[in-house]
Amino acid sequence: MVTPRSRGSTSSGLVDRLDAAGHVTRHRESTDRRRVTLRTTEAAQQANAAFLGFAGREIAGSLRAAPPEETRAALAFLDRMTAAATTANARLARRARTGG
Repeated sequence: MVTPRSRGSTSSGLVDRLDAAGHVTRHRESTDRRRVTLRTTEAAQQANAAFLGFAGREIAGSLRAAPPEETRAALAFLDRMTAAATTANARLARRARTGG
């Protein structure tokens, strides 16, 4: 189970790794030292654009090759997953408001 405390340290670890890899930089733009703005680096933006350009072509080719019934089934599945996640988020938000 992820507790609020472990969530913070997990997020911190992730940001530390992204920073160390040169993907993001931290900026403190507020007098509140706890508040940090993350910005992607130019190198990360270029790598992302290159990947998305390549992946976009690959994905488009796969979509063109997929039979319509397969595409409909995949979309129906994703719709169900989106509805389930939306329901779960709403339930969590209610729980947070009511404290239960």
